[in-house]
Parts: sequence; structure tokens; C-alpha cells
Amino acid sequence: AWRLAKWLEKAAEQDALKFELPSLASDAPTKVNAPPLAIELGSGTGLGGMAIRAAFPEADVHLTDLPEVMEALNANVHRNHHLLRSHGHVRLKAMPLDWTTTLTGTLPLHIAPHGYDLVVAADCVWLIELIPAFVRTLRAVTHQRSLVVLAYQERSRAATRALFGTLDAHFTREDADGFLARLDDAAHGRPPSDDASAAVDSKVRIYLLRRLSDHSSEVERQKRDMKLSSIDRALIEEGCTW
Repeated sequence: AWRLAKWLEKAAEQDALKFELPSLASDAPTKVNAPPLAIELGSGTGLGGMAIRAAFPEADVHLTDLPEVMEALNANVHRNHHLLRSHGHVRLKAMPLDWTTTLTGTLPLHIAPHGYDLVVAADCVWLIELIPAFVRTLRAVTHQRSLVVLAYQERSRAATRALFGTLDAHFTREDADGFLARLDDAAHGRPPSDDASAAVDSKVRIYLLRRLSDHSSEVERQKRDMKLSSIDRALIEEGCTW
């Protein structure tokens, strides 16, 4: 979560998301139709969501995790409420969200039935059996122009193959550190770095995900199925319905 928080801070400093999410730009009109909506999946202590609020004060941010985590999460939000105010309001809420249950009717989807503008998740998927539910939840809380910022640390190659094999059927994926480096190079008139992400010394990688169209998703699923071994496919598709 710390790597994710630092990336969001740097992205805000560079105004890096103004084209991805215009409502988060530093020069966005003070009055917009509605504040940008952001959600953190698997919040834990809520560091990622609080980092969104610190980096983008106009955003309404929802922290989500399992019901049994809510007491500690709410306590942490209350403990830091003085740092999270915007125009006198605390625009950050914690609410339960269990990926493995039916998502229809849950509070996050009731508040944002058409999806969130920004979704963050930090190191919250390391068990293969959670991957289908996680990706299904990502699909449920995003719309076609949403940006997902995912922090991921590999714990097993099998889990990594399963996660990205499933994600890549529904989302494009870009290295987030390389994205910031290319923007910085362009802003200073420098030629793009050969591999900007290689300079980042961290086991935790940050990725930007953007939804594929439904047609593209079907094409990518077919490509994925052609590449995957039968074992990988069984790991990914076990219990998975889209």
C-alpha cells in the first residue's frame, strides 16, 4: 500500500491523470457536474484510499473490505479525519464489500451504479482462488473510461500467471512507473527512456488497467485460451462466471 500511496502522490504532483481522468486535473473547473468517484478494494488500514484523498482532494473516496475489517477501518478513518476534510466535509467513507458474494445491491454499486472513475487495489490478491472474484469485482465497479491502479507483489508464479491471464482478457495493462517517466520525459523535452520502469527498485509493481470493450474482451479471452495450458486454464476458470 505504501508504494501505491507514493505513486498516487507523484501522479498528482505531475498532474499525470488529467487526460485519463479530467475531473482530477489540477486545473479542472471548480464546479463540475459531480465529484470524481474513487474506490479502494481490499483497503485493510485504508492507506491507499487516504492517499487518493490527499492527492486529489475533490474526489469522493470509498474504502471497502470484508465486514469483519470494518471496525478497524472505520477507527482508522476517524483517527485521521482531520487530515481528510475538504470544504469542511470528510469525503471518505468505509463500507463492506465481499468479492465472493453477489455484488448486486451492495452499497458501493448502489452509490455508483455506472462505476467508479478511479479504482485502486494494493497487494490484495495472492490466493489463486480469489482471482476470479477479484476480477469480477473490478469489472463490476468500473466503466469504460475508468482507470485502475493496481499494486502487486509476486508471491508465486502460478498466482501471477492466473491473475494476469484473467485480467488481460478484460483490461489493458501498462507499467505505471514507466507511464509517469514517459510523461516527465515529454514535459522536459527528453527522448523517452528505453525502460523507465527498470530503474524502480521495488518488489511491488504498479500497473494501470483500462477496460477493454466487450468485443475486445471476447477476442482477448480467445487469445488467452489458445496460449494457456490446460492446468493454467483450470486454475483461472474454476468457479469463475462473468
